[in-house]
Amino acid sequence: MRLNRMRLALSLAALATMAGTAAPAASAATTTAALPAAPATSTTGCGASNVWLKVWGSTGEHCYTGSGTLAVSLPAVHEAQILGRHQACLSSLGRELCGTGPDVVFISPVINVTRITMLAV
Repeated sequence: MRLNRMRLALSLAALATMAGTAAPAASAATTTAALPAAPATSTTGCGASNVWLKVWGSTGEHCYTGSGTLAVSLPAVHEAQILGRHQACLSSLGRELCGTGPDVVFISPVINVTRITMLAV
């Protein structure tokens, strides 16, 4: 049984070496780009069941899901709601507000949010 594992490992190593030498450099970049990305924060419909964060500002209600960081442009944000067991940080120039949900955060004075970071806790 152990010998079969060793043969399989050697065969896989040989295939990987052959694939690496036979493939052009552009193909390697394409393969890397095709790999799945790490989870990221993204916008979602406010009625969606996977909403983690709701933010209210001068442009209305905005909703987000996922884990990671997202650059945004949300002027005059005055309230945020963190749903479930998540942590959210709202960042603006020179100021960052973080909270762990479930929670509602009232922001005074209002901030112009430029980045949202969310994590499951």
